[in-house]
Amino acid sequence: MSTDHCCEASAGPWIWASACGMICVHSGRLTQANCPSRFCPPQLVPLDEHGRLTAHDGFVPGTCPWIGVRVFLGPGMAPEDFEPKRAQS
Repeated sequence: MSTDHCCEASAGPWIWASACGMICVHSGRLTQANCPSRFCPPQLVPLDEHGRLTAHDGFVPGTCPWIGVRVFLGPGMAPEDFEPKRAQS
């Protein structure tokens, strides 16, 4: 993913994946990320088809303010960097 794609999200809130601490990439696509809120447990939260954090339970009652925020890989990060590598014999 190029950083040019990140600029398309400038109309809405977004964060770099590095702010999430842990992410999951499947088939070259970011599919899950940790919610960056300190009021949410450390768990992978699914991302919707637009890369936004979906609804999830936190430690504090109410709606997490991070729901709906888009998550993008940071500069210099590529989806293939997170795919499992085959051992070479």
